[in-house]
Amino acid sequence: MLRHILPLVPDSFRHYFEPFAGGAALFFRLSPPSATLNDTNEELINLYKQICDDPLSVMEYLSGMRNSKDDYYRIRSTRPTDPMQRAARIFYLSRFSFNGMHRVNLRGEFNVPYGYKHEMRVFNPEEILQAQRAL
Repeated sequence: MLRHILPLVPDSFRHYFEPFAGGAALFFRLSPPSATLNDTNEELINLYKQICDDPLSVMEYLSGMRNSKDDYYRIRSTRPTDPMQRAARIFYLSRFSFNGMHRVNLRGEFNVPYGYKHEMRVFNPEEILQAQRAL
């Protein structure tokens, strides 16, 4: 979709507003100097805050996670309260869920099945650091 959206973006603007950030693809592509990101998904906003404030701790939590079906369902069943653990959990689940979907049931529980992604790494440190710089 970016190839359709980018030609519509003004050449200059003072502040970028993204009311429904989601994956924030346009934000990360533009990397504006001043921006406000929002989303109704509190887990996603927490992830962005944690990456912005302490990407090394996010990566430390992620380094203890493996790409496997058993690990996916074990991590999916957890309900961490610590913001950093919540950030690592939602990053992991979004990365390995079926088609990268994010869906919750009426109780607010993440319920997307594992989407087998053979030999995909849990995270790329440089991508997280690039995201931190943009955020």
